[in-house]
Amino acid sequence: METLEPEMAHHQGAATDIVVPNHLVAQSGEGITFTPVDLGERSATLIYLGPGHTEGDILVGIDDVLFTGGLLEQGTDPSFEDSFPDRWVETLGALLELDRYRVYVPGCGDPIERDFVERFQETMKKAIYAIRHSTIDPNDASTTAAMYHLPYAPGPTRFLLDRMAQLDGTEVPTDSSETTGYTGPITIGSLH
Repeated sequence: METLEPEMAHHQGAATDIVVPNHLVAQSGEGITFTPVDLGERSATLIYLGPGHTEGDILVGIDDVLFTGGLLEQGTDPSFEDSFPDRWVETLGALLELDRYRVYVPGCGDPIERDFVERFQETMKKAIYAIRHSTIDPNDASTTAAMYHLPYAPGPTRFLLDRMAQLDGTEVPTDSSETTGYTGPITIGSLH
C-alpha cells in the first residue's frame, strides 16, 4: 500500500481515514433483512435474502444496481462447494422480487440484467430436479457417481452432486484414493 498509494497509507487527502465498522448486519440465517448504510452523498442497503452460494450471502444495493457476490456468476458455472442448492433457487426467487434493481453485478463476470438472473435460477432449478429425479439409487454406491446431461461442467456438477448428498444426509465416502469428489469418480450417464 505504501508504494502504490502513499497518500492513503499516511491518511493524507479526502476519504483516506479508515472507519472501523460499528454495527452488525441483521442476518440470522432465516428471513430477509435490509440494513441501510449512509455513505454520505449516497446510501446503500445491505440485503440478506437467505442462503445460496454460502450461508451468509450479503448483497449491496446502490440506486438501481445490486452487487450480488457469488449468488450470481456470469461467464462461469456456479460454485457449489459451500452452497445450499435448494435454498439458492429460493433466494434467487426472492432476489427477482426486488423490482428496484435493473443491473446486477455478479461475483464473477460482467454486469447482467434481470433476464440473466431468471435463466440462472431456472438452469439451477432444472439441474437440481434432474439430480433428484434421476435413476440414481442412493443406496448403491456404484451409481451415486453417475452424471447426467446437466448444464454445468463436470467439476461444478460433481460439487453440486456432493453438496446435495451432504445436505441430504447421504453418506459420502471420502477415503478412496480414486475419488475425484465426495461421491466418487465422475462418470457420464443419462437422465431416464
